[in-house]
Order: sequence, then C-alpha cells, then structure tokens
Amino acid sequence: MAYHYRIFDNIFDIESVNNLFIDTHYFVAQHRIEIFYLSGVKGAEDFDHEIKPGKSIADVIRHRILQTLPELRLDKSLQINFYNLKNVANLKRYFKLYGVATNATAALAYMNNKGQILPPSQYDARRYYGGNSINLVHHTKPVNIKEYNDDLASYADNPYKDIPGAYNINFKYYPVKRTDPGFNPIRYGHGEMIGYNSADYDLVMIAHFLGSLIEVPVVRAVLNEIRKNSKKSRVHWPRRTIKADAEKLNAILQPKFMRDFNNLLFSSQYRQNMVQALIKHDGQTYFKRIETVPWYIYKGWKQTNRYLDISDLNRRVSLKRIEAAMGMQINESLPEIEKGKRGVKNVDELADFISYNLNDVYATRLTFKLPVYQDALTLREILLKKFPALIYSYDPKKVTREKATPKDVMIAPDNLRFTRLNSDFSSAQFIINVIAPYHAMKDIPGLNYLYPDPRVLKILHQEHPHDPYLPEYPVNVLDNTMRWAREQDRKYHTGGSIARNFFHVYVVYLIMQYHNVNPDLCDPKTGISKHEKRNDLDGVPRWISPYMKIKPYLRSKNMDMPYIKKDGKPSSCMVTFSIGGIHGLEFNQKKYLEDVRHWKKMKHLQDLMKQSFGADQKGAERIGSTFIIKNRGQIIATRPYVKGTIHGAQWRTLEPPHLLRKLSHSDRYVIRKRYAYIAVDSCQHEDFSGYYPMLISRLGSFWPHDQPTDMYRHLYIERLHLKHQLRKYTKHSPQWEKINLQQKLRKLLLNAGSGVGAGSFTNNLRMNNAIISMRIIGQLFAWRIGEAETLAGGRVPSTNTDGMYVMDVSKKTNDKVLFDNVKAMMLDIIPSPLYRFVSKDTNNRVEVEKHGNKPVLTEANGATLRSWQGPTPSNHLSHPAVADWALANYLAYHGKNPSTEPFDEHAVMKDLEKMHMAILSKDKYVHALQMFQWIIMGNQTKHRYLFLQRAKWNVETHQWQLVGFNQLPRTNRVFLIKNDLHGIDHFIKIATKQEKKSDVNHSSDPYTEQVLKGHDDPLDKYHEYGKVIKVTDMPEHQNVYLNGKRLRFYNQQMRWWLYQHLDIHAYMKFVEVKFNTSWRNK
Repeated sequence: MAYHYRIFDNIFDIESVNNLFIDTHYFVAQHRIEIFYLSGVKGAEDFDHEIKPGKSIADVIRHRILQTLPELRLDKSLQINFYNLKNVANLKRYFKLYGVATNATAALAYMNNKGQILPPSQYDARRYYGGNSINLVHHTKPVNIKEYNDDLASYADNPYKDIPGAYNINFKYYPVKRTDPGFNPIRYGHGEMIGYNSADYDLVMIAHFLGSLIEVPVVRAVLNEIRKNSKKSRVHWPRRTIKADAEKLNAILQPKFMRDFNNLLFSSQYRQNMVQALIKHDGQTYFKRIETVPWYIYKGWKQTNRYLDISDLNRRVSLKRIEAAMGMQINESLPEIEKGKRGVKNVDELADFISYNLNDVYATRLTFKLPVYQDALTLREILLKKFPALIYSYDPKKVTREKATPKDVMIAPDNLRFTRLNSDFSSAQFIINVIAPYHAMKDIPGLNYLYPDPRVLKILHQEHPHDPYLPEYPVNVLDNTMRWAREQDRKYHTGGSIARNFFHVYVVYLIMQYHNVNPDLCDPKTGISKHEKRNDLDGVPRWISPYMKIKPYLRSKNMDMPYIKKDGKPSSCMVTFSIGGIHGLEFNQKKYLEDVRHWKKMKHLQDLMKQSFGADQKGAERIGSTFIIKNRGQIIATRPYVKGTIHGAQWRTLEPPHLLRKLSHSDRYVIRKRYAYIAVDSCQHEDFSGYYPMLISRLGSFWPHDQPTDMYRHLYIERLHLKHQLRKYTKHSPQWEKINLQQKLRKLLLNAGSGVGAGSFTNNLRMNNAIISMRIIGQLFAWRIGEAETLAGGRVPSTNTDGMYVMDVSKKTNDKVLFDNVKAMMLDIIPSPLYRFVSKDTNNRVEVEKHGNKPVLTEANGATLRSWQGPTPSNHLSHPAVADWALANYLAYHGKNPSTEPFDEHAVMKDLEKMHMAILSKDKYVHALQMFQWIIMGNQTKHRYLFLQRAKWNVETHQWQLVGFNQLPRTNRVFLIKNDLHGIDHFIKIATKQEKKSDVNHSSDPYTEQVLKGHDDPLDKYHEYGKVIKVTDMPEHQNVYLNGKRLRFYNQQMRWWLYQHLDIHAYMKFVEVKFNTSWRNK
C-alpha cells in the first residue's frame, strides 16, 4: 500500500561538520525542498550572497543538486529554497516547522487551540524516575499572552528578574499531536516528519539546538512576538538585546555549536543511547532528572506520532547499503570533512556536500516506497487504531495500575501514556503493550512441562466433547515422552535403543525442571529467588523455585542425538535440543562409519603391536653413540638415533573419529565438515508455521489467572479464522487483500510473543519460565513426530521450529503417522508434498513445488541462496545476487541429484546468459543490473579502506604490472568485466593496517600508506604496518567497473557497453566455487 504524502509531510535529514550545519526537508506533495543552514564557510556565510552579478551561491548549489540528482530534474515544478538560521524570520519558521514543547504538560498531554495547557490526569513518569513526579507546570486558565510577553520584554532591562513559566512558548509553536481534539494536519500545518535513523540522532541534535536557543531570553521574546508590529523585528534581533544574551545567542548560531554536540553524541558515553545526552544526571542516584527544555522538546515530538523513523520499520540496515543494493544513486562526502578533520573549503565543496545530504533525503523517500517498509507501517497504523491502550493510559479513578487491563483504557487527549507507542515501534514493543500495557505479567515459579493449561483443556473439552484424544488432565510432556520412547522400543525392538538414545536429553531437562530461570524473580542484590508465591500452570500458588543459570549448565552438555530406525540402529539424520528451538540435519553416515571401521582396525593393530612388542622408544638406553632398545631385558635393536626425544617418545594415541565439534564462541556442537551431507529428493513437508503461537495458546503462557480471557489466544483464534476465510477468495482480489492484511496483523503480534517472553531484558511480558517451558515441550513434540516418521521408514534431513521435511515415505504413510501423533498432542500441522527438496542443514535449503506438471522453485534459504530473487533491504549481501539466483536454479532444476554430480558449467552459463540478455531489455534491465552488481563496502572501524589498483599486462613476462591506484569511497557498486590485456585493468583491493610483531621484519605495500593517509587514518610506523588484502571471494586479478549512478538512469549506450564487457565466465566461476564448497557431496 503506497504512502500518500499530504501537503505538509516531509522527509528530512541533517548533516553537521566543522563549519556547516544543514537540515534538509523535502515536501513531496508541494514539490518543494527547504534547506536550513548555519554556515561558517569562508565567503559563503549567507547563500544569498552573489559570487558574480545575477548568480548567488544558492544558484550554484541548486545547479549542482539537479546535476547530481537527475530524478529531481524530472520535476519541473520543484523549488529549492535556502534559509539562513541566523535570520530571525527563518529561525521562527524553523521553530514552527518542528514545534516545541518546553514543559511537561505540553510534551506529555495536549494543548487546545486557544493556547490553554491542560494537566494530565496521571503521572506515568513516577514509574520511570524513582517515584518522584516530574516538575509539571500547570495552567488552569488561558495564558495571557500580552502580560507574558510584557514580562519577557522587561527582562532586557532587568536580567535577574524571576519570571513565572519563563520557558513557555505560545501556542503558535506547540507540537500538534495526532491525539489532539480535531487533529487536522493540513489546517495546523504539521505533517509527518520522515527520517532514517532520525530518532537516535537527528531529533536529538535539533532538540538540543532549539532547547539551547529557548534558554536565551531574547529568543523567547522574539518567538512570542513582543515586537510583532515592527517590520524590522521580523528579520533582525532587537537592538536592546543585552550583551550576555547576544554572546550566548551568537555561540549557539554557529555550526561549531552543533558539531561539538555531534561529537558528544558519538562518544562512548552516548553512542548507544543518544537521547541520554538530553537528560541531566542528578549525580547521586541511577535515576535521571528530566527537567531540561531539550528533553521536553524531544519528548513532545515522540508523543505526537508524527516523527517517523523508518529505519525502525525494518531491522536496522545502513542507508548507504540500501541505496547501493536497491539500485539507488551512491553519493558520499569527503572522509576528511565527515570525520571533522577539516571543514568545507569553498563553494564547490559546499555544493557537493549539500548534494550529498539531499541524496540521502531522496534515498529515504525511495526506501520508504519499498514494500517491506510500507507493509510494516500499514500494520502498525492499524494496530494503533485497534488497541487504544497502546496510546492512552487507564482511568486512575476506577482501577489501580496493578489491576489495570487493556479494557480499562481511558481515551482522552490529556491521558496519554508516558511512553506511548508510535507507528515506528518494533513488533516486540507492540505485543508487550497489547497484552500487558500497564504492568508486568507474573511468570510461573519455575520450569514446568505440564500440557495443556487446565483452563484451555476445559475449553477444548467443551468444544470437542467426544474427542478420544483429549486427556482428562494435563500431562507432564517430558515423562510422557520417555514413556512413549519405551513403548516404541517394545513395539519395534527389544534393545531399548530409542529410550537409551533419548535418556541423556531427558536427564538434562529433568534437572532443569521446577527451577526458576527468570532473573526478574530474583533479588537483584543476592541473585537468589525471591521468597514469594506465584501461580503455577495449574493455577496453584507455589513458592518461586531456586534460581538456575541454564546457559552455563547447558554449555557442558551435548544435546545432539540421532533418530533411531525400526531395526534399532541410528539413522543418518540427527537433531539438536536446546532452550531455543530444535534443529536437525542429515550427515554423511557412510563416510563416518568408514572412518570408525578404519579407526577400529588401526587401534586393533596398535594393540597387537603393544602386546607382541612391549618395548617402545621411551625405554631405549644410550651406550656411547648408540641407542640400545630392549624388550623384556633382551636387546632387540641397535640404532644410531631414535625418532623423537628419548623421554617423550611413546605410542601414538589414536583418536576415534568425532562426528561433532564444539564451537569455540558458542555452546553449540556442529557437524564436522568432513561429514556434511546434502540431501536431495522429493519429500513431505510438515509445516509447523505458527507452531510456537499454537503452543503458547495451548499453555496459556500469557493468560493471567485473574483474567477471564486470554488475549493472546484470542488473537491466535482470530488468525486461524482469517486464514480459513482467505481460501474462499481469489488470491490478490480486493477482498483477499483486505483479509490477508488482517491476518498479517495478528501474525506480526503472535510471532513476536515467544522472543519477547524468553528475552533477556526486563519488560512487561518477560515470562522466561513459561516460555522456555513451552519451547522445551515444543521440541519434545517435534522429536516425537520425527522419530515416528523414522520408525515408519522415513528419513528426516531437516528439522526446525518451522517444520520438518520427511523423505523416503509415501504421502499416505506420512499423513497417517502425522495424524496419529499430533492428535494426541492437540496440535494442527498440515503436510504438503515437495517435488524436490535440497537440504544442507536446518537453515540452508531449496524447495521446489509442482504446479501442474511444471516444477517451480518456491523458496531458497541460506547464506549462498537467500538473495535468489534479488537484493532486499534486509540482507547484508556480500556478493552478486545473480550467484544466488543461478545456484538456486541449478540445485532446483539440474539433473536428478546435482549434489552428487560434477558441476555443469554449460548449464549455469545458459542461465546466466538469460539474465545477461535482460540488461538490454527495456522493462527488466534495472532488475538484471541489480542482480549482476556487487556492493563492496569499506569498514572504518576495522581500518579497511577500498582502493583500485591500476595494472597493465606485460606480454613478455606474462605478469601484471602495477601502474597506479585510485582512492575509493566507503560504498561502491562493482561489476565484474573482462580483462583488457591491451589496456589498463582495475583490481579492487582493501588497504588495512596490522600490528607489527617484534620478531618479524615487516614491509608495507607501496600504495597502502597513501590510501590510509588519504582516509585520514595514517600508520603508526613504530607499531603498525600497511597491508593489502583481497575482497572476500573476489578473484586476484579480476577486472572491475564501478558506477554509483542510479541504475534506472543507465542509458541504452551504457547498458550495451556493460552487456559487451561483463565477464559472465567470472560469475559462473563464482557459482562453481560456492557449489563445490557448500553444496556438493564429496
């Protein structure tokens, strides 16, 4: 659903360097760009200044903008205006554009259109700031603007006079909220303010600027129009301004003031939470004092829900990466200016810098158009309308906070929550506040494997009174699973293989049972569980169990186990249990068993040698220059030397082959590469989508025992109903789209529940005991289904929380086994056949369905496959997307089993040529160019800077001869092109610095030092040396072509040139390397 820009909606972005501050606003509907600035650039302090007759600095900048951004040239109605913030009228315009709330009531409640400030009905701030209410300034009658302004005017003569409410600004500058009575953004002149990463940085910078200005009395006097009848006062500051005010004002209206605060924000103290820089510390307690004007201004903006940070609608990805990946124009400022090593030197650099800033603004607009952002915004807007408790507080006259539920919400413009939710909040924040908006839910006292919740079981009995599978009482799933394993052993074999195989997992979960794993239920000082009672799953109050740190406990446990076949032997498929989700894969059992047999053979031979040849080199005696080796006192050999040291030589330890290895940085065990296996075949997909929401609903994990209904279960049932309705309508019809939006809304909330409940941060929905219990129960159920399929003759090459994939079993058998097991579990899991399934492990797979008689690739996941449909804003793609596309197609369609056959270059080249031809297509060329581009980025934090080596082929020596280099910006769009053996080729490399080792003689690469110096990161020659490293996966001497222009503006001539010069063979080789490394059985 495309966003409709209203007249005052705008996209904004700021930039701050040593001698320039700019804030650019693009009013899309008005075809107008407004650029506010503070300039200290020599000769360009005022952009209206003419550099030659009839041509101002502003004209030069406008021309450069249109030259740099061709898409703006297409808008013939576009106006680009500049506003110097040192000008009074421009500053007033700036204040009105943003709106300022200088006290708590204006920031947290609302102001009516007579200028009257009404107090809020309750103070949510107490909860967040140590029980002390914030300093609220109440007005019970309309403000007398004339008297107020007269008081301010008298301040010029008596700077020490105490003025009541001195920081108040009249209604003209009030930040209008969406919740205000009769809200009309067109009438009020306040539209949406859309930015990228704006909440953390841009708004904090501007709040600091405006708040600092308001603290200067003369600014308040001018803003409140004391001399509004004077034409002169509209442009110039009053002549009566006292010296102290003038000095303070002059210091603020300098770009250096903004740059200094910028540097503070990026310091280690505030970098991770920049808003804290607006809050004053009291110096005594952990809690902060918030009575600062800049903080109220910022808080006022956040309460309006008009300041939208679109980076929060998708997981945070750098705007530059999105610009490049999605085919937008790449434009970056000079690194020495950005780092603050120097300022903008002249008008030419000034024009470039502002063009760079506007490029980010336009990129934000294009990014906001992408479906992932539009869908996220649409869903959140609907949620805010559907659940008013996300915005408003409860009625304190009717209920206390501890008893308040979402139904107790009081919708009133002066009853906003202290931290109301906005349209750019995360799905986790939404589910927390939909279920528990006013107070924290109470977790169960410890891990408990009872299933289902007795209240839910009662409802199920009422809905299905004759269902023979429903138990009379909840069951302990862990004990029930062990009982089930023993039953299968008795049914299929007498060796007890399944129960014995499962026993070590059973013991781990048994020890964890009834322990508290939620730190929030512990005393923060002692770390011991609180002496309190909590309702357990069965509703019985019990003391909180002893606290257990489960991660350190599980670190020493191997939770892997194979599925057991009907004959009692392990299958080639295995699963890994955890406290997160279950994961399973297939390994090369044949290779592993060969290695085991070989080890046993070698061990047997060694044992025979030890038995028949008791001596070893360790027992040798030295007589003169000869070593005498004895066995039972008899000399058996005389040698001039003995291999190894005399005292260290001994029989070699023969280690048995290990199937798994423990990751050094994690608790997990993984399959050794030697035994990795790619499974390829048709299969039955047991779709577990919505598995955790289903289990949470069955367990009543978010259902308080003092509430009659379960809000979470209600959302789950609603989604099931909506999904059923979808089947009645044609896909993508208007009615289908409407219903699909509603079910996606509920999916957004439901899927966030498990992560929030098991989270490591304190929130109203933190239910570690309940949710980890649910996850363990879910894993036990999943293993039982997989084991049952294995006993029926199936093979389970992939198991995860989204579902499992079963091979070597008919659909009829699969459906029967699935039905028999899930009915007893009270679950609904729908199987579906796949024509081909290619699986490397839990997360790396290819799915092919059959539509009619035609196989169709429907899904591909994993690091080398996920971008098979093209780059997306969410993927940090480090290679050309066309490689994922070609590899996915190769695995999906080539041969009977591509993973067991040698790589077919011809088949991949044939596919790549189709995409290659699309570059010349009028309709598809942008997509094709996106597929072939390779976005390569430097990393300043790791001291990695990109540059181009220029090289020439020496026909006599048959070697490349370096002839120079070019510095590159941080972000680059690269195409692989054919080598030009008769001209100059360009190789992209990385210059970096490394620490010298004292015992090694280091020499720097000839270009590295210059590259590092050019990025203002010179070498410390006593401790560091420069080194050139290759771009990951880039061939050593691959010729490249760089072009940061927007792909849409690649003309026919440029595309024809690319078509002729693209090195399709190099792309094919890239696919071959990825296939042989990750997707071929060796």
